[in-house]
Amino acid sequence: MADKQFKIVTESKHFIYFVTEENENINWCLKIAVKDDYSDKFKNAVIDKTGCKVIMKIKLAIRHQPNYMKLNSYRDSPYKIKNLEPEYQKEIKNSIINSNTTYDNEEIPYYDYALVLWEELNDKEHFYLYETPKLEMSWLTTPIDKDLSGLAMNVELTMQAMGKIDNRPPYIVVQNDYEDKHNLNWAEVRLDGSVIGNKHLIFTDTELKKLKTWLNINKLTILLYWTQEKDSSYVVKSIKKV
Repeated sequence: MADKQFKIVTESKHFIYFVTEENENINWCLKIAVKDDYSDKFKNAVIDKTGCKVIMKIKLAIRHQPNYMKLNSYRDSPYKIKNLEPEYQKEIKNSIINSNTTYDNEEIPYYDYALVLWEELNDKEHFYLYETPKLEMSWLTTPIDKDLSGLAMNVELTMQAMGKIDNRPPYIVVQNDYEDKHNLNWAEVRLDGSVIGNKHLIFTDTELKKLKTWLNINKLTILLYWTQEKDSSYVVKSIKKV
């Protein structure tokens, strides 16, 4: 297979599921190959660089894209999911979406696991950092720079977790340093200024008091974003500087 790599995601009765190292970032691809014993059932299968007889090329969607967890195929895929017999459609869907594996101590679908393997094979790019659903923390955030807030630190507004409401108190993300560029050195802070968990904020008492004041005067805007009543553009226009 020359200098290219691939990793198996899983297998089922008729198929093998795998990802490969690709030349271009756009090919976030989970490939489905038919096992040799059943290849006569798929005349349009294409032998790829792994030597496998590929019947489908599934798009691996980044988590917040609308086709996340849907088996959307590439235009050049030999078969589309809708073209397959119901027996094969069910087998593929059960294998990829309805079956889980353990990654980073969390149960995730094989679809997500394919993302993990793709990232491992293509880590030279470093343009996407996979986070499991639990770690993801509903990362639809709105970054607020220091010059917009008047604070000593960058902050980010977060949204209430998608799906089941867990009644968790609203919070924002506070960057726990004085850097201008946003990074992942953060702590979760409730709207009363208290820190969630065992993290300790590095800032002075005066700077923390200013943060509490800022949270208080922007509470309505923060809550409107938290409950997804308003979007980022509203936040940027409405946020008050302390």
